[in-house]
Amino acid sequence: MRKTRRLAFNPEYAVELEQEITPEAKRWIAAQARAFLAATAKDPPHPLFRLVRGLRRGAALGLRWADADLDAGCLRVRQTMLKIGPDGVKGRPKSKAGERVVWLDKATTGLLKTHREAQYWQRLTAGETWTDHDLTFCKDDGQPLKPDADSRRFKVLAERAGLEPIRLH
Repeated sequence: MRKTRRLAFNPEYAVELEQEITPEAKRWIAAQARAFLAATAKDPPHPLFRLVRGLRRGAALGLRWADADLDAGCLRVRQTMLKIGPDGVKGRPKSKAGERVVWLDKATTGLLKTHREAQYWQRLTAGETWTDHDLTFCKDDGQPLKPDADSRRFKVLAERAGLEPIRLH
């Protein structure tokens, strides 16, 4: 009989690795979240950070005005901004449950109406340099915000408010 020099089983399957223990994410208590929102009330990304309380970062950055019904006080999550490479790329929510309607309180609805009007004037000022993506939150020229840049801005504002930064999800 000829020898094949093959193992009867793969030794990789006999290796057992320790289970990875992921530490629980740090969260702010309600008083800290209120303090952050109060400290950033005059900052341009304030409406965005107010929405991130109930949305993932990518879902908030992917919101479009076409998916907002501010008279009814709701937003429909239909796209997200994903971090692929150095820039953000439009994509679908992670799951079917991610595509949902988000109901807003009156204060947030009012903030978004004010934000939409400010963005309208910003768009007129930009003129032909404006690239229309219909995004609720975008750069001064209409281009999508980069998810990482948004997180860095959040960290700076949290530290300025005297709070330990947490991870935007």
